Amino acid sequence: MQKVAVIALIKNKDYYLIVNHFNRGWDIPGGYINEGEDIVSALKREVFEETNFVVKNYSLKVIFSNIQPEILKGEKILKIIFGFVCDFASGTFLKNKEVSEYKFIKKEEAKKYISNKLQLTRFYDLINAKEQLLYIAYQKTPYIELVREIITN
Repeated sequence: MQKVAVIALIKNKDYYLIVNHFNRGWDIPGGYINEGEDIVSALKREVFEETNFVVKNYSLKVIFSNIQPEILKGEKILKIIFGFVCDFASGTFLKNKEVSEYKFIKKEEAKKYISNKLQLTRFYDLINAKEQLLYIAYQKTPYIELVREIITN
């Protein structure tokens, strides 16, 4: 089974949002796209659900593809994750069932909070993304990149 998700690196001036997710630890906001939902609506919904924040100026920068099946609720799945860079627009954080706290950090502080190699790599891939779309195929356990290339028009 294929699952499609979105993640959002949210900027506020020179700071980047990370959230303390109950399952993933410190990470950037994101989650699965619901059936019948478009990718931009999913991005806005996931950010809002996890933070109560609204984003603007979103731009697709990286497509991540996990080609090693994971077990999720007893089912083998492959993930495709669309990584966006966005600007913080508004909102006041509300603790919820997924996220206990948030921080806006400088990019140099990421290693202090994000301990998972895959999540940290995604954070920096999104920060360093250029105008071209980047594609990364990987396996999760152990984390190994199998493909990293720029997608051109």
